[in-house]
Amino acid sequence: MDARDRRYTIPWEWWDAIVIYFLWFFMAASVAAIVALAFADPDAPATTAAGVLAAVVMLVVTTLAWVGFRGNQQGLRDGIRRAFGMKRPTGRDWALGVGYGIGTFIVLQLGLGQAITYLIEVLGREVPEVQVGVQEAAQSGGVVALVLGLAVVVLGPLGEELLYRGVLYQALSKHLPGWPAIGLSGLAFGVTHIEPFVVALTFPLGMVLAWVMRRHGTLVVPVVAHVVFNMISFVVIVAGGESVG
Repeated sequence: MDARDRRYTIPWEWWDAIVIYFLWFFMAASVAAIVALAFADPDAPATTAAGVLAAVVMLVVTTLAWVGFRGNQQGLRDGIRRAFGMKRPTGRDWALGVGYGIGTFIVLQLGLGQAITYLIEVLGREVPEVQVGVQEAAQSGGVVALVLGLAVVVLGPLGEELLYRGVLYQALSKHLPGWPAIGLSGLAFGVTHIEPFVVALTFPLGMVLAWVMRRHGTLVVPVVAHVVFNMISFVVIVAGGESVG
């Protein structure tokens, strides 16, 4: 491996994302159990906010720890840096992230989301309520809403982008052409959101964010876009509406 190849090596594979996900899942489940025991009411908004915050912190920590470990295995000391892409971000990248976030919210949340809702109603089905606990916690106000906002708007997007775009997409792109890698990483992002209505929106969201990562070469752009998307969604929820973040 010459210096040029070594510089651009991604020291992990697609299966590393699966390892990270299951490590995080079991640790987050354990932490959630502890949080539930610490609160008198496991269904209370404060319990939900604390559980979500703990889960997203664990996602960030687990992902960074694993990519650092894998980098060291390959003799690369900047494994964590490589998860953020090889390009040094600029002010333009941050601005582009804001624009992508607003545009993606309009197209997916207001466009596709409303279209799916209309189709469900036309078929005579009941539109499902999604992320009910999160919505109740967001609308409870005070410290609970602030804690949940930190988790959903800032730490959640950072953790998810590190895992699904920084690790999974970059690993897939070593072996697959652009769109198959984008599609598979987007699909993985979508299906892990479980609820069908949420999956229908997060699958294309994941593809857009992977495409953004590919186009701009830095994780900063999709992270900022994801933060903006979730921030608008969170504000809508706090105002009394329903949204998917």
